[in-house]
Amino acid sequence: MDSINSPAVLDGARVLAYAIIDKSVVYSERGSFFVDGKLLGPVPRLAICEYIDDTAILVFHCDNDCNSLGAQGTHTSVRAAKLTMEESYRGLMDKWVDTSVTEAGARAFFEKEFADEKCSFCGRWPIYVEKMIGNTVRICNICIEEYYKLIKTDNQA
Repeated sequence: MDSINSPAVLDGARVLAYAIIDKSVVYSERGSFFVDGKLLGPVPRLAICEYIDDTAILVFHCDNDCNSLGAQGTHTSVRAAKLTMEESYRGLMDKWVDTSVTEAGARAFFEKEFADEKCSFCGRWPIYVEKMIGNTVRICNICIEEYYKLIKTDNQA
């Protein structure tokens, strides 16, 4: 994640800002972050992201290759996320690089990346659902659950 290789989208969310953590940043376990019940500890990269159609701001803890190791918090703003991360990574505040990834740019990425993988019924991308079934006609678990509720209601009437 550098100015040349910063991803526009990370785990289905658009990247609003990122930071590369160098030796000048001091990690403390304040605001410790756990993934699968284990303390994650310091990471080499952080990304502040927002899912399309959602106003929650999350901080993704990443490895050197920009792979997300876990996401933390629902912040009200990018500034709030930066301030929270400063508590765990002292000296981080001046390391953040704001990206210019627009919501339209993130949507274009999804359309290109997942064009043939959307649910045929609701249009959800596979990153937003638990499971997608089918190859040419695809249906997501959310549509299956909704259809099941309809059948159950009809059978009770």
